[in-house]
Amino acid sequence: MKRILIYQENVDPIEMNDVDDTPLDIYTNQVMSVLSSRNVTSIETTQGNLIVRPSKITSILVSETTDNTEQNINGTVLVKSPTEKIEEDVLTDE
Repeated sequence: MKRILIYQENVDPIEMNDVDDTPLDIYTNQVMSVLSSRNVTSIETTQGNLIVRPSKITSILVSETTDNTEQNINGTVLVKSPTEKIEEDVLTDE
């Protein structure tokens, strides 16, 4: 799975995910083509479509993730905690 962070001037980054098996270098080149456009363009992923103005984008971070890990903005890999709810019983002596 690919994770895309789009940085713009004075705005929080936009994060998108894409389920794609393309090698990271080829995928990055495909995303990079957005920056060469002078007009409003779109970035299409399996998560959705994003319409952007390339002149306002300062950088794009493309990274590879797995289902149980994610990278934060600084590039540190974090392991996601399980989303499974655990029920517990409390026994007391009476």
